[in-house]
Amino acid sequence: MKNSLSEKWYMNHKLIVDLYYPDSNSSVSVCLNLSEEVIDNILYLAFCSNKRHWIKNADFIGDSTDKDIVFPITEGGYFVIRNRYNSEIYVLDFESFLSGLYVLYSYDMASRDIDDTNPFMMNAEIADDILQYAIFGYIRYHNTDETEGVVYD
Repeated sequence: MKNSLSEKWYMNHKLIVDLYYPDSNSSVSVCLNLSEEVIDNILYLAFCSNKRHWIKNADFIGDSTDKDIVFPITEGGYFVIRNRYNSEIYVLDFESFLSGLYVLYSYDMASRDIDDTNPFMMNAEIADDILQYAIFGYIRYHNTDETEGVVYD
């Protein structure tokens, strides 16, 4: 794919995202610096936290050339994810991960209480939202303080 997000990322490890602010009907371009370590950290938060209530299990397929990278998705690895609620199986590769990140930052981050668009300022809930945008295109399983997760299908 000539203009894929992953191809653009491989050029300089950056992703340009237009943050949309619906209240003012405006947007601003933000450059996300995404090193392999930052991407690995986001994936670690998403898969190794208590926010992954909707995931029954996730297997990573691939090998790393860098011993410090746990999930080398940028090197062609991918996840096979099984849904806890309906037994569906999904594949998360680098292109779909970047797509989820792009959607989150383009449409969702402006409405959150988080001003900083630095991917180092990531938490488990945002990391899980990236996975859900990448897989479903929207947030299907919302997290709340009172319950493990609420299903909206």
